[in-house]
Amino acid sequence: RIHSGLVGNRWVKDQQAYIVRFGESIYKISWTEPTGTDVSLIVNLGDRLFHGTIFFPRWVMNNPEKTVCFQNDHIPLMNSYRDAGPAYPTEVIDEFATITFVRDCGANDDSVINCAASELPANFPENLK
Repeated sequence: RIHSGLVGNRWVKDQQAYIVRFGESIYKISWTEPTGTDVSLIVNLGDRLFHGTIFFPRWVMNNPEKTVCFQNDHIPLMNSYRDAGPAYPTEVIDEFATITFVRDCGANDDSVINCAASELPANFPENLK
């Protein structure tokens, strides 16, 4: 799930992602969203560091509200926006973060995306059992 100031609360699942292990507890995850947005993340679990680079097409920068949804319910619409463009100039967002919470929820557990990030309890993740 991407949660940045520009397009917080948008996500898509069941799409191809490229995941590689770079070292002990270091992973790189990359994918292209139906919107044409490209994402590349580095997760360093050992040092609890995160680095993400997002390449937004111009149409997303011009109208981010069109993408704030569970995109799986709107794939043809996202594809039509992407194809209509404009794609360029792309906007690159490059940022670091500290990982504050890690939990293994197992594979294919949709409960981790059962609400938008803005709807999480104020005491998240302390409220988890």
